[in-house]
Amino acid sequence: MKKASAVLHRSQGAISKQIKQLEEFYNVRLFERSVDGLILTNQGRHFVTVSRKVMADVSLYDGSPVASDDPIKISAPSTFTLRWLLPRMDSIRQHTGGQAIEVSSSFEDVAATPDHCVELLIARTVAVPKGMVGIELFPEMLTPMCSPLMLDQMDAKKQSLREQNLLHASADGEEWASWWDYAGEIEPATGHPIVFDTMEIALSAAEATMGIAIGDPVLAQERLNAKRLIMPVAKLIPSGKKYWACYAQSRIGDPAVTKVVQALKALV
Repeated sequence: MKKASAVLHRSQGAISKQIKQLEEFYNVRLFERSVDGLILTNQGRHFVTVSRKVMADVSLYDGSPVASDDPIKISAPSTFTLRWLLPRMDSIRQHTGGQAIEVSSSFEDVAATPDHCVELLIARTVAVPKGMVGIELFPEMLTPMCSPLMLDQMDAKKQSLREQNLLHASADGEEWASWWDYAGEIEPATGHPIVFDTMEIALSAAEATMGIAIGDPVLAQERLNAKRLIMPVAKLIPSGKKYWACYAQSRIGDPAVTKVVQALKALV
């Protein structure tokens, strides 16, 4: 007891009390007491063996993320889901220790999804939606994109961008309007506008040489790398919108949500 007291920097009385508490808790005798000191009983030796295994397991803990049993539900715009989120799902799970994730997509920039239906909302907006906490992922940049064949045809006919069919991802045509305004162009386009429901469909139409789309090259990276789409003008302009990872105020401090948001940010 004297040696144990010196090693543990505790009084002999305190150590004796803890031993007694262990014996009472497990309803066993850990030591045989004699004039020569304390000798471990069979139960005591078994207790030491188990304790050493427990301490060895504890020493292996390194603070790595541990997945929650419940899946994190994410809702995101469809093009972002298909071209940015899904290709990174394995990396997100790795960053979060295998966190289960369920993804739903929407044609809308901000899905009208009740808080109880999703934990995380990816929004394409100028500012964080009202009443939510938002972490900026990346700002949206715009540039025209078309197929290599379309550019060859433009060069052969000596035509400008304005003379082509312009592919829109929204009925208001705000992306192309922003582009012309930023570029200082004031003459109206003479090509036929074609309106689609999403950026993904507009990019697919551009790939099929139906016209020229405008969008963020981050969401067209696969097509650009494969040379199925090219950027005919070496200019990127900010749309004024950003992609945000948003969650309700009530989820501040939620460890699973925090881990997923940190993973998304790390993969930008």
